[in-house]
Amino acid sequence: MDERDDTEFPTQGHFIKLSQEYAGLLGDVNYIKNEGELNLFGSGSWDTVFSMCAKAGFLKSFSEKSHINDRFFLGGPLSIRGFKTYGIGPRRQNDSLGGDMYWSLGLHLYTPLPFRPGGFAERFRTHMFATAGNLAQFTEDTPWKKRIESLGENVRWSYGAGLVLLAGIARFELNYCILGWNSLTDSINAGLQFGVGINDL
Repeated sequence: MDERDDTEFPTQGHFIKLSQEYAGLLGDVNYIKNEGELNLFGSGSWDTVFSMCAKAGFLKSFSEKSHINDRFFLGGPLSIRGFKTYGIGPRRQNDSLGGDMYWSLGLHLYTPLPFRPGGFAERFRTHMFATAGNLAQFTEDTPWKKRIESLGENVRWSYGAGLVLLAGIARFELNYCILGWNSLTDSINAGLQFGVGINDL
């Protein structure tokens, strides 16, 4: 459901996306993967725009353990900023193992460039942000209460400010990121971080 006033630079409205993926007709992979996303936008004085993006997902594997390529991953310049791509969560050596459940939240305050230079510069925005989230793996017999409690423990979060360029469907960001909390096993990228992509938090 897309009720934004503009797809590139929304100032009002909301966007909701729900998806479900099922595998199990052929082969040894058998799971259901659910994911949801909510975006809210509101405008303020001096052309400022506040946005909130919340995402969550749940993977239920019908085999003994979920496959790593089916799991969720967190971290990166357009995800929870200040962490390397897929840098959050359990790892084996240098490889992220992902999680069966996750949540993430991003808050942004956008403003136009000072003095409104016009032309191509109108595609830039400055922004301040705060991002947070967590993921975890579970066995089939893990109680739901324990799963929810686990996602509320050791929450990773970061904040900072930077410059955003929107060019069509692509988004470019150059940010200075400050980590609020990270696990010793996470792969971090505090300080300057550059990212480009289509989907962001």
